[in-house]
Amino acid sequence: MEEVDFSHEALVRELGEASPESHKIAAAMCVYRVMPVLERRIGSGAASAVPAGTWSPAMVAGEIFPILEVLRAGLDAGTDEELAEEDEEIEEVFAMSSEMVLRAFAEDFEISRWSDWCSSLCLDVHQAFDALVEEADQEPRFYPAGQYPDLTELQACELEDQVRILRLLRHRSQTNDMDVVGIVEAGKARVAASLEQILEGGA
Repeated sequence: MEEVDFSHEALVRELGEASPESHKIAAAMCVYRVMPVLERRIGSGAASAVPAGTWSPAMVAGEIFPILEVLRAGLDAGTDEELAEEDEEIEEVFAMSSEMVLRAFAEDFEISRWSDWCSSLCLDVHQAFDALVEEADQEPRFYPAGQYPDLTELQACELEDQVRILRLLRHRSQTNDMDVVGIVEAGKARVAASLEQILEGGA
């Protein structure tokens, strides 16, 4: 069986070969995976304004910008000061998650550039989560000399997800689209669990 490459180099190759439609879907799915962070700060109201089933590959391929407009409106509405103070430790994570949405409205918007940004920001969010989870646990992870990983644990999961999604999007089919949905739902659950662990640890 052929060994699958889930390195940064593999991700760069996949992004470089992706079609505009694949870029749009992959970027949208990055936004979807960080929705637990966005919902924490903009409220579930803005998120619930997005119709159920919206985040399927078939839907976001054509309808992502109206969805992003709803989220941007929630971001523009601002955050309750008390909640912002309570969530101070995740401020950087919120900023990176918000940036994925806001960059879609940049004057120099270009779909592949937006996809690249979302990919990088989503990886950075997961790296930040690992650091915050470790801090919340108050038990630094130990790695034997010479074995410190190039990627943090959550970051490695996110990198693998991104490569898998882009490969599935090469050949669109109902089966592949369902597999993409499975990956992004698991990724969103991972973000939600990490966020809960961080906030509970800081309580």
